[in-house]
Formats: sequence, C-alpha cells, structure tokens
Amino acid sequence: MDSSRASGYLLIEHLQNLPLSGSAPSSAEKPAPAGTVTERTISLPGGVLVTKRGTTASDVWSYPNIHGDIVATTNGSGIKAGATRGYDPFGNLFGTSTTPDNSAGPFDYGWHGSAQRPLEYSSGFTPLIEMGARQYSSLLGRFLEVDPILGGNANDYAYVSDPVGMSDLDGLCGVWGNPRTKCGKRRKGQRGFLGGAFSKGGRAARVGITAAPTSLGTTWARMNGGSCRWNGTRWMNVCTGMSRGYGPQRGFTMGSTYLGGRGKADDRLIRHEAKHANQWAWFGGGAVFPLVYAVSPRTWESQAGLSDGCYQKPSRDGC
Repeated sequence: MDSSRASGYLLIEHLQNLPLSGSAPSSAEKPAPAGTVTERTISLPGGVLVTKRGTTASDVWSYPNIHGDIVATTNGSGIKAGATRGYDPFGNLFGTSTTPDNSAGPFDYGWHGSAQRPLEYSSGFTPLIEMGARQYSSLLGRFLEVDPILGGNANDYAYVSDPVGMSDLDGLCGVWGNPRTKCGKRRKGQRGFLGGAFSKGGRAARVGITAAPTSLGTTWARMNGGSCRWNGTRWMNVCTGMSRGYGPQRGFTMGSTYLGGRGKADDRLIRHEAKHANQWAWFGGGAVFPLVYAVSPRTWESQAGLSDGCYQKPSRDGC
C-alpha cells in the first residue's frame, strides 16, 4: 500500500498477516526522497517493533504495554531513550509524555503502535492516527470519515464504545479482545455469542434468566390489547396486536417476550428479537441491558441482524 503524506514522506508498507503465534513478522520500509531505503520497521512476536537504520546506535526498539501501545524505546544496545509513556483509553499521551521517535519525520508509532498504526503530526495540522480505512483523532476520540460498514460501531464516526476492551484497527468495525482479529470474523463471533442462536439448552437457560422481565412484558402486552403465543422454535413469547405501549418502532423485546403492534410477526423478525433476548440474558436478565442498549443501540441491533430487524433499505419482504 503506497500513500503520500503532507510532510513530504512516502511510506511503502509491505503488509503480511501476523498469526497469533507471531511466526511471521510484518515490516514497513520508508525510502528517502532519492528513493533509497533509510529505515525498515519490523514487528516481532509479542508486539515489539524494531526500526532498523543501519547501525546499532541509530536502531530503535519500541516496547508496548499489554494494550499494544508503545511505552518505552531503546537503541540497539538497550539504552532507554526518554521516560516511560502512558496513554488514556482514547490514545492521548499522559502529562508531559512525548511521542516516541521510532520512524523518520513526524510519522511515528505510539498508541496501538505494536499494530503499526502510525501517528502523523506536523505544525499546523491536527495529529491523526492512520487506522486502516479511516483517520482517527485521539483529541476527539472519533474518526474523521464515515464508517464504511453499516453498524460497525455505535454511529458513523464513533470509535469503539469500550476503548479498553475493544479496538477498531482497520477503521471498519469494533472488535472485542485480540485487535488483530479481522473485522468480519470477529463480528461473526459476536453475532454467534451475544446475538446468535443459543442451543436448545441455552435457550431454556435464557428463558429462566429472563423470567422476570418476560413476565412483566407479557402482562404489559395484554394490558394494552395484545394477544400472546409461545414460539417453540425461537423460545419466545410473541405478543402482537397491541393498541399502544409498544414504543415508537414496530415493537421491542423485554426479556424473552416480544411486544408489537402489528397483527403478525414473521420468523425473521422473531429471530432478530430472540437475539435481543439472548442479549438480555447475557447481562443477567435485569435492568442492565436496557441501559447498555441505550448507550449504543446500533451495536446491539447490528449483532441481532439489521435485515431481520427491518433496519436496512430497501426493506425485505415482511417488514
């Protein structure tokens, strides 16, 4: 991937997949204006970066913390340069800490540096981190471009809702845990775990965990003119035909009860709502999930399936 920079440097990255075993280091080469390579950055197992500049004294070893942020640098002889650095959850340096000098020019690796997400900074420019498909501002805690994947994060410009436990290194979607996991694979895992279909035993456990809000939802639906039936495939109590009290949308799920105003809810919609029931159960079946949902509704709707829930345009049949 070649990309020109405002500072006049040209970065040429030779990208390689780095498996969890760390057996295949990645590297990036930066040439001088004359076209000769002046340095090479190598990613080692464990996240350490080595910037090779030709001599032991000029080489830079960059050491990350458990989050993958570069907190200390040394030369090739192991002599430390400067103080140990710290970052807040959104990538801003603590106190008087300075950006590590581990790449030529105003283009260095700091926050998420072990993943080779460089910070570009120059006089008169807002410091920006190159996060794959988009640019990220740690000052704002937001991306500068629209998320190219619908439902990738809480909204079009937001970074992840939990910057300690999650990351979005490719600028496409937030992922839990290992930041090197590809977006599509991790999101499939999220849908399978929080949003996916439980086993039969898991669905039975979910109904038990959500018994209190399920009962409350059923009572509320009947008080407002709804009729309820048990869906044995999805293990959901489906209440439809309500005259009021089902919210501004087509309906909502409370525990393992779906409450709706329409006369019929097709299987895809109930599949979507059953995934919301799974989310209720994951957060203990009490009042926690509604609060978490209110903070980032797009995340939870995406995990439950936007098409099934009739959130995508054009709408599918049955919406």
